[in-house]
Parts: sequence; C-alpha cells; structure tokens
Amino acid sequence: MHATMKFASAAILAVSVQGATIWFEDRTAWLNAVKNVQTIDFEGLAPSTYTTSAGVTLGAVRFSSPQERMACGFSFQTGVSCTTTNYYEVKIVDDPAGQPPLNGAYLTTPNRSAGTAIGPVPGGYNRGTLILDFGAGKTAAGWDYNAGGDALTINLNNGTASPFNPNLNGFVGFISSQAVTQASMVIPAFFLPMSGGHGFLRIDNVSTGDAVPEPGTWMLGAGGLLVIASRTRGKSR
Repeated sequence: MHATMKFASAAILAVSVQGATIWFEDRTAWLNAVKNVQTIDFEGLAPSTYTTSAGVTLGAVRFSSPQERMACGFSFQTGVSCTTTNYYEVKIVDDPAGQPPLNGAYLTTPNRSAGTAIGPVPGGYNRGTLILDFGAGKTAAGWDYNAGGDALTINLNNGTASPFNPNLNGFVGFISSQAVTQASMVIPAFFLPMSGGHGFLRIDNVSTGDAVPEPGTWMLGAGGLLVIASRTRGKSR
C-alpha cells in the first residue's frame, strides 16, 4: 500500500505510507505518532571535528560521514586525469545565526568546493553521505536538515526511502513496524567547475522514540482517511 495524504489541521501534515514504514515531512505530525521521544539538539557541546570512521556517538545515535571526492585536471601530455579521495569528517558547530530550519548548534559534514586541479583545468566531484546508526534499532526517528547540492536521497536499511522529493531543507521522520538500525542521507556526486560551497549535509534536533500506534494500525487509518477524502471529493463535484 502506498498513499500520500495531505490534510489540514493546525498545520498542513504530510504523511506517506510505504509498506510497514510511514514517512513524515512535518514534525508535529510525527510527534503525534510516537512516544518516549529523546532529542539530540547539539546545544552545549564544544565545537569539534571527528575524522575517523567511528564518527561521534551522542545518546543512542552514532553519526558518521564517509565522503568521496574526485579531482580532475587536463594536460596535453596525459589528457584528463582524475584522483579519488575517501575520507571521514563530521563537525559539531555553533552558529548563532542558524541555518534554517536549524538553529544554534548542529552537526555538519564538510562544506567542500571544487576539486584541486591536477592539470591547468580545475574541477571536482563531491559525494556527501551522512549516516545515522541507531544501535539495536529504533521504530521511530526524525530530524531537521539543511543540505547543499543538486539532489538529496534519504534511505533506511529496511529497504525503504523517503517517497517525498526532499527539499534541501526541512524535516524528515519515519515510524516502522520493525526496528531500523541505520538511516543515510546522500548528496550524489556532481561536477563543480567553479569553486563554491556545495555537498554538505547539516542536521539538528535528531529525535528518536517508539512508534504508537503500530504502523499496521496507521495503515488501516490511512486507508480510511483516503476513502473519506475520496467520498468528500465526490460530493463536492
């Protein structure tokens, strides 16, 4: 069953059902579907940089960021040549001005610009990934994000991906009938012919909890809402 519903209450709530996983792009709607919520807001933490595959663990969540960067250049002797560099880096920063919808302190991957020239022509590719590991697993999680790049995908290790076309900033959350142990956010590789800040992922207010009611019940409710909505549209014609 896959359905996307948009309906109004105090705010516009967006919910999408994907099998036994339900996705949200509104924090209030997500909070109404979970209990025992714990939130990591990064406030009060000293600005720090973590450059190993272990990343940093805060509360029940481990944050890591495998990065990939390709720098290419051209020379008449060798033509186009490229090198790929793999590295790990996540940072906790404190930004009083904020990066909407983030505010104050947040976690970020590197803000990389164009690749270093090998020959006389600079250019580069960036692929940015931010991984959230939930230990033994969580049936509900959600966070605010701000990203720089051409596109963004958000995936869970249960085989589902956010069905929304993610903007480069907003909220994403899910509840699942089975514990999810990992979520990943990916900015795909893209060409940067000029320097500029792209390829970063920033997150804040990372919340985890327990899904209530069970997603199966949500799916039944979602079906009922769709039927009601269909009947309402039919009467309005």
